Amino acid sequence: MPFPLTTKRRFIQFLAFILLTCNITVFTSTTVFFGGVCLPILHCNACPLTWLACPIYTISEFIQFHSVPWLALGLIAGVGVLVGRFFCGWICPMGLLQDLLYLIPVPKLRLPFFVRWTKYAFLIIAVGAVAYWAGKDVLYFFCAYCPIATLEVILPPMVINQDWTFDAWRILRLSVLVFVLVLVIFDIRWFCRVMCPVGALVAFANKYSLFAIRLDPAKCIHCSQCDKACPMGVPVEACSRTGRAVNRHTECIECLKCQHVCPVDAIRNNGPVPFLSDRPKP
Repeated sequence: MPFPLTTKRRFIQFLAFILLTCNITVFTSTTVFFGGVCLPILHCNACPLTWLACPIYTISEFIQFHSVPWLALGLIAGVGVLVGRFFCGWICPMGLLQDLLYLIPVPKLRLPFFVRWTKYAFLIIAVGAVAYWAGKDVLYFFCAYCPIATLEVILPPMVINQDWTFDAWRILRLSVLVFVLVLVIFDIRWFCRVMCPVGALVAFANKYSLFAIRLDPAKCIHCSQCDKACPMGVPVEACSRTGRAVNRHTECIECLKCQHVCPVDAIRNNGPVPFLSDRPKP
């Protein structure tokens, strides 16, 4: 019995989280950390169990010294050209957390589509401008209130050591974390669409990606199921009229939910791995 795309994707998300946070060498005297390498995902490199660096931290580290992070930008651009925002939909730990929280049965809402521009402000101002002009040791630098950093770095020692003292830094971090976690329960992938600077950083890679998701206009019955299923609000059905690949849209995280829900199998991708396709419907 073949597994549906949704099950395959959830498996990959959990596996990716385990692989990203399995650096048990932290418990030895020779800790291994590939600090010069980063993936286009939000995953704090201050977490002791991580193997890789966070792209936002890495880029800002260079920006504060008025240098260009060529390696980090090259890695992100290279991944983007190959698969676009695939890592947002299948690999990012913050994406997995949002998907799971959205499963909580409460009335759902959807913010206006224009709010997607806010994440570019976070990237340009809260990451770039702040790091360049004020450095990273200020409360309004993005890493100071990044929710994934709070979850991976701040909360664990607080719980383990029973340290419940609060200063301005902790109050800010925890307030932002609670705010984000509550919102993603009601509005799927709210953080990705509104706040994530990594999403803003790799968004335009979709326009040049070798990976393509296409809607066959000859098969499309205009049922709008793809539009309703898209967590990022991408107008998928419109591609049947424009002929444009679905994932050329900067908001597409290539989760393939549109492909999964299409009742006439009109949406396909050119991925070389059969894992990324549902079996043809009978």
